[in-house]
Amino acid sequence: MADISQAIRPTGPTVALSVVATSHAAVALNATLNENTNFVALLNPGAVAVAVKISQTGVAATLPTDGTPGDFVLPPLMELPLLLPCAIGPQSAGQITAIGATAGPTIIYATPCTV
Repeated sequence: MADISQAIRPTGPTVALSVVATSHAAVALNATLNENTNFVALLNPGAVAVAVKISQTGVAATLPTDGTPGDFVLPPLMELPLLLPCAIGPQSAGQITAIGATAGPTIIYATPCTV
């Protein structure tokens, strides 16, 4: 099998969201380096699954339910971050919102990055 690992380079500060079973207010994802940020590294070390939404306007995240689509779900007890593609730059900050599958709380971490 080919080695597909690449270095993750942060392009902005990590933000933490304390997530419960109601939608968390939008938090800005700011790139501080003057280059394109094409991913967000997400980590959920807590015991509760969390749905996240990354957008330009801070649209509230929703959990998928039976027959109803929702947003990307981070599994609980993650040991390594997942990379979600996005477009964030110095002139176009992104926003992240999240909602937990249960009351929690659990803390998730989001870092703008490039690979």
